[in-house]
Amino acid sequence: MKKLTVLAVVAVFALMAGNVMALPLKDVQLNPSEEDLQDVFNSIVGDNVINAVDDQTGIGLWNTTDVSAHSTFSVAKASPWAGDFGIFSASTGEMVSLLSMSYIPEGDDDDAQLDDSDKAAVFMINNVGDLYLNGDFSTAYAGFGTFGFYYTRTDTGATFFSNQEETNVGVATYLLGDGTAYDLSPYGNGAWSGTATGNDDWLLAWEAGADRDFQDAVFLVKDISAVPEPGTLLLLGAGLLGLVGLRKRVK
Repeated sequence: MKKLTVLAVVAVFALMAGNVMALPLKDVQLNPSEEDLQDVFNSIVGDNVINAVDDQTGIGLWNTTDVSAHSTFSVAKASPWAGDFGIFSASTGEMVSLLSMSYIPEGDDDDAQLDDSDKAAVFMINNVGDLYLNGDFSTAYAGFGTFGFYYTRTDTGATFFSNQEETNVGVATYLLGDGTAYDLSPYGNGAWSGTATGNDDWLLAWEAGADRDFQDAVFLVKDISAVPEPGTLLLLGAGLLGLVGLRKRVK
């Protein structure tokens, strides 16, 4: 029976590790002839502080760091597409919109500008996994738990999720190191500037088309922690197995 218990522990942690495996890195394409993703990052955090190609994390699911207010700020580069940015539950699949972004046409699509009225949202997930929205946290979704983000194009209805494995669509994710200064004013969010703390602030760069430039919409999301990667879970499993062995020796 004890042997079966040990095998069960190994199986559980192997399964958990597989479920949170880091995603393949996205094939980010830079185009010097336009404002590419590297230019966007340079505008937000300074020149070459984050490398748009090499500094991807492969993380696609998160938990909240604590139970204080968690803010989501849009820093989307103007593009031809309006879109809906939201959060989804990894356990239930429930999708909740955080930002619905529209564009004010100025001539052709290439000159479209992001509507300044819809650039920020606030959400909180408490220590039992309930999601709250709005500044007064009046809207609640129970049992939301571990979460990811999605982006939906208004014109086509196509939705891209942060945890999908395709290499050419979805989101490329980047962790802001502790002490990294950020300034969102180049994209109309002049009030949102500061310094990343706690190693839990992220930039999410979305590809909603086919050119793999990943600058169709970029968001700063604060105070969220990546779901532990397989190595962490396997170390924890090894620790439990060590305790089992120690108990046998003591007996």
